[in-house]
Amino acid sequence: MKQLLVLFLLLSLAPAHAGVMKASGSRQCALTKNINIDELVDSAAIIFRGKLDSISQSESNGLAVRQLHFKVSDPIKGVDSKLLTLNEWASVKSPFVEDVIKNKPYVFFFHEPSKIGLTSLIGMEQGLVNIDRKNRLKYSKRLGLKKVRSYFFMKRTTELELNDYQSLKDFCKQ
Repeated sequence: MKQLLVLFLLLSLAPAHAGVMKASGSRQCALTKNINIDELVDSAAIIFRGKLDSISQSESNGLAVRQLHFKVSDPIKGVDSKLLTLNEWASVKSPFVEDVIKNKPYVFFFHEPSKIGLTSLIGMEQGLVNIDRKNRLKYSKRLGLKKVRSYFFMKRTTELELNDYQSLKDFCKQ
């Protein structure tokens, strides 16, 4: 019984330290942890399929701001128009500067904008899902596609089959 209790304690502490990654190349150091698909969807206030149209720079409340202009093809959560502009702090590393290809389709998962109107992708690149020509999805290697269910003090995981856009959209709307 003691061994089982020790094993349970060790396993319950492991996720708190596993998967933390420092973002490099930015003036500020951001820590992001690896998340699973449940956390991604639950944390997102804004989810949509669309394309990055352009990026512009501005200033707001004395902060350098990167304005991200999107063409929304399928709003899923928190979006009600076909054109969307979101602002992110321009002094931090962003997948929009290095990884996102303009006019290529993605599914985007964003935090709720702050009081001053700034937002960012959930989990940095984990909130960015590539869509290929056959509507197949390519997720960040850091994003877990396991559905986690907690039962009292135990966790049970199930591998999800979210390989195409429609299955991801249906999962987001559950």
